[in-house]
Amino acid sequence: MKFPVCNQCIRKRELCDKCRDISIPKEEIEIYKKIYNALKDEEHIKDVEIKRAFFDQKLSVIVCKKQDVPKMIGKNGIIAKKIERKIKKDIRIVSNEDDFTKFIKDVLYPSNIIGINIVYEGDKEIYNIRLPSAERYLMKIDPVLFKNMTEELFNKKVEIKFE
Repeated sequence: MKFPVCNQCIRKRELCDKCRDISIPKEEIEIYKKIYNALKDEEHIKDVEIKRAFFDQKLSVIVCKKQDVPKMIGKNGIIAKKIERKIKKDIRIVSNEDDFTKFIKDVLYPSNIIGINIVYEGDKEIYNIRLPSAERYLMKIDPVLFKNMTEELFNKKVEIKFE
């Protein structure tokens, strides 16, 4: 498996000099270590590349390549369940290689998206994602985590509006 940090750093407690220069939080590296430990015996996912992992108290979002998503989920979700048991959180495995709206729908599933509007303010674009207010409590992902994740992956400003 490939991670944003090298595999030696995943196995050890300390980060090498090259990996220290990468601005990845310690908690995210701990998630990578848990994923590695849960899946080190799985031969068919040795070539999977995990790009990033985002998390809050109840959900972890693992971002990988589009062709690696089915491998990370596994048949009947067995690989995803192994990761969930190791991390002790619900997980969502998504790709950021598709278009922005597909990424939004994948991350916010099972919420129904009413619409995605683009507001132009000067030279800035702000994406307003409209969701039903009744589904506010059904959302698995924290709106702040979603906003930070989309800004970091796509460099787009996002606001979630409940109607």
